Amino acid sequence: MKKINQKLINTLIIILIKQILIANFKSEYIFINGLMILLQIFLNKYSFQFYNFISLHFPGGSLQKILTFKFKKILITKYLRNSKLIKTSKNLINKENK
Repeated sequence: MKKINQKLINTLIIILIKQILIANFKSEYIFINGLMILLQIFLNKYSFQFYNFISLHFPGGSLQKILTFKFKKILITKYLRNSKLIKTSKNLINKENK
């Protein structure tokens, strides 16, 4: 598998954090969940490692508590794994890796 561009991963993580902080509506959770799954595809890791990233890069309580609370709400929407955004993302990544 090709090495993934670290700058791209960092950008996705930053977008994800910003979106989690401002998310209020279901449509925004769909977008965030799509980004989260993209990150998992890129990094080939599970969701809990996102918390480790937050702990390392944002030490202290308040931001982590807000993100954890909102992130748990996002994980409830499991049906999103079948959404068009994610299927399209997987197809694009598979084409890149061939």
